[in-house]
This record gives sequence, C-alpha cells and structure tokens, in this order.
Amino acid sequence: MIDSKRGRSVALFAIQVSISSLFLAYILQLTPLDQILSTVNRAIPSLVFLAIVLMGLEKYVLAFQLKRITDGQGMNVSAYQIFRINVMTSFYELFLPGTIASGVIRWFKLIQQSNMKISALVAIGFNRLIQTVVLILLGGICWSLDPRAKEEGVAGLFVFFLLMGGIILYALSTNSQFFSDISKRIEKTVSVFMPVSFQRRITSFVNALGNFQRLSFNTKLEIFTLTLGANLLSIGGWVLLTEALMLQVPLVTLLWIRSCIAILVMIPISFAGLGVREGSLMALLFPYGIAMDEALAFSVLLFFMRICWGMIGGLLEACDLFVRR
Repeated sequence: MIDSKRGRSVALFAIQVSISSLFLAYILQLTPLDQILSTVNRAIPSLVFLAIVLMGLEKYVLAFQLKRITDGQGMNVSAYQIFRINVMTSFYELFLPGTIASGVIRWFKLIQQSNMKISALVAIGFNRLIQTVVLILLGGICWSLDPRAKEEGVAGLFVFFLLMGGIILYALSTNSQFFSDISKRIEKTVSVFMPVSFQRRITSFVNALGNFQRLSFNTKLEIFTLTLGANLLSIGGWVLLTEALMLQVPLVTLLWIRSCIAILVMIPISFAGLGVREGSLMALLFPYGIAMDEALAFSVLLFFMRICWGMIGGLLEACDLFVRR
C-alpha cells in the first residue's frame, strides 16, 4: 500500500516536472535566452526593489486578514506569527505544484502554533475562498472595462462563471439559515453511517464552519477590506514592474491579466507556476503590442520577487530549526 502511494507520488512529481520543462523548452525556442536577459537588464532596479517591498507589505496585510479569521475560530495566533508563516511558506512555494498546495504548509504551521487541526483547516479554506472571490471580482470588473478584452468573449464567460461560483460559495458559507439546515442534515447522516470516532471529527469540522456564521458584519467587512488592500498592494507591484521595463500596458488590462495568471498558477500542474505563468503572459499581452521577450522578462521579474521572499522565508525556517535543536 505504501509502495503504491509512493509510486503515485513519484509519477505525479515526474509529470509536473515534465510539464514545466516542456513549457519552458518551447518558450525558449520561440525567444532566445540572451534576448530575454537583455530585456531584464534594462529594468530600473529601484522600481523592482519597491515592487519587492510591496510584496512584503501584501504578506503583512494578509497576516492581519488571516488573524481575523483565526480569531473567529478561537485560535490564539498573533498577526506576527501568521506573517512569519506567510514568509516561510514563500520558501516552499518555490518547489510546490500550484499555489493551492501552499495552503497545506500554512495549515501545518498554524497547527504548530495552536494545536487546533480542524479549526486551522477551516480557517485556511475560508482564507483561500475570500482571496479567490476578491481576485476574480477585481479581474472581472477590469475585464469589462477593457474594450479590447471584450473581443475575447469566451474568456469573459470564463471569468463570469468563476466569479459567480466564488460569490455563491462565499454567500452560502456565511448564510446562517442555509448552514444550519445543512449542518443538521450532515450530523443526522453521519450518525447513521459513520463510526463514532469519525462522527466526532465531522461534528468538529461542522462546528468550526459554524463559527463563521457568528462573525459580526463589521468583522466580515474588515476581512474583505484587508483582502482587497492586499490585492491593491500586489497590483502596485505589477504596475512598478511594468514601469521598470517601460511596458505600455493599460491598467485595467494589467489587472484582469493578473487575476487570470493567479487563477492559472493555482492549478497544480507545474512547479511554482513555471511555464504556465510565462506562456500565459506571452499569450495575453501579445494583443497589446508586448513582444515575447518583454512578456518573458516581466515574468522573470515576477518570479524574482518570489525568489527574494522565498530566500527570506528559507532563512526564517532555518533559524526556527536551529532554535528547536
């Protein structure tokens, strides 16, 4: 059984490495590496540095957002501890397939701080849900304001259905009456078919979800506002990188493309979004007059920001391991 699981893990790892490698090999065939590096070298260092700082501020704001969510679960975790978790997770994101996988790291580290497995799991899930809803909301609004983007009707429908799905999930997760009815049905079902030990876990999970129903309107608004603020800081970083490379991209275009890229790199098909991010940026920026080498240089700088915070996260992780020893 263990060998079978290990075999599947190795096969999945090999597939993800192959996908990233094939994407990058094809991209480098289209645009020579020296041409990409030449475009990267023309970037204004001070603007790139400011973009890196904004990424750190984004992680800091998201720490307060998750703090509000964990408070609702009765977890005693400080915003500073969550900020450290966010930064340390940046290190693991360099090696993980898809950004959704980073939620597992955050969950594990929250457990280390609070020893509340179910509450931590629900908090991470709700955190991902609200971030995705805000991300798609911003992207959908900006897509509708971009005249050229509306020519791509299929892409618009895709964004629309993603947005509607996210809003419905968020609304259902915070609707007291709906949740009360569903939780009663779940508890009734598990009491008949599940063993007692498993029933307790299901009940704990349902109770943890129920904590969101008891959040005040002001708390929910604060969580939404902090999530929006973090997205605005991320947008600021993207704008600084386009200015650093002197790319002429309309702001509304940049915003909806950012949302599309963020959704695509969530999918666990390549490591750290390599290949997926580069290919998507080339395809989405091309209609706006951005050459392949410029799109790839922009992608390199985006990844460079992640490497910088990943290195800081790796140092924090190493310090924690040293202290525990």
